[in-house]
Amino acid sequence: MPAAPEWTNFGARGVDVFFVISGFVMAHSLSQRDSRGLAAATDFAVRRLLRVVPLYWVATFLLIRHDLLAGRVPECLWKDLLFIAHESIQFPGRMYPVLVPGWTLNYEMFFYGLLAVALLFTRNAARTIGAVLLLMTGIGWCVKPPNSSVAGFYTSPFLVLFVAGMILHGARSHLPRLGAGPAASILVAALIVMCAPLPGPRLVAVGIPALIAVGAAVQLSSVSTASFRLPIALGDASYSIYLLQGFGIGAGRRLIELLGFAPAPNGAGAWLAALVLCVFGTLWGLAVYRWLERPVYLWSMRWWRDIWSPRNGPT
Repeated sequence: MPAAPEWTNFGARGVDVFFVISGFVMAHSLSQRDSRGLAAATDFAVRRLLRVVPLYWVATFLLIRHDLLAGRVPECLWKDLLFIAHESIQFPGRMYPVLVPGWTLNYEMFFYGLLAVALLFTRNAARTIGAVLLLMTGIGWCVKPPNSSVAGFYTSPFLVLFVAGMILHGARSHLPRLGAGPAASILVAALIVMCAPLPGPRLVAVGIPALIAVGAAVQLSSVSTASFRLPIALGDASYSIYLLQGFGIGAGRRLIELLGFAPAPNGAGAWLAALVLCVFGTLWGLAVYRWLERPVYLWSMRWWRDIWSPRNGPT
């Protein structure tokens, strides 16, 4: 099949939105805690691990199943399973794990780890780690380590997006209240800018519209959710869609090839094929969420509450 149209690269810019959302959600989670120390840090860390690790490990082993059955184990697998960034063997110059979308999880788990450590010592973990991430980014800006190095990875401007999300959470009560119409308009406008970003550093050209989009979505969250059932369902399943959409897209691609459909590059047929593949990937992710991710997460959280609550009270 020919390459997908350029507009489909918009999906690669969605990670900026997810980093901002992650910063916002973690700041909200920490604001609900009134304790610090080992107990608070342990509870936070275990909850994050139970949320992220099971599906990521399943997706990783599913991807390399043929290698494992043949007795071949990727030498970087242990780093991938522990969320340690490293240069990709398959994609030289890129800090990719075997499951390529997992590169963002290396940032996420680094962020969570810092927050857990901060919870050992301070109640305002978000502010402390925000300062640490800005300092690390500043060091990266001054030293300019190669992007393909571990130092370049952990001093990337992407770290600023987590801080932006935390700042948005702290400032949300001071923002002017918008109705559903203006908030939706701002959200759409920000996403359009992200589709065709302005020239300049990614942190500015994509990061600022991502922050605006999340801010507009926060405004919309005060509206009745009855009108947003599909976006809410997609949001709930976003982790499964993100990690496992490639398997659904691969199935859709094989189906299109079996049907003998060979659209011309960048023609209307290529656009149609790209849309069909997006639908396949999304449906696959929704199915994984419904029958794997959600049941496993609910079971693991019940297990953790059974262990944790008797010792530490309600969580």
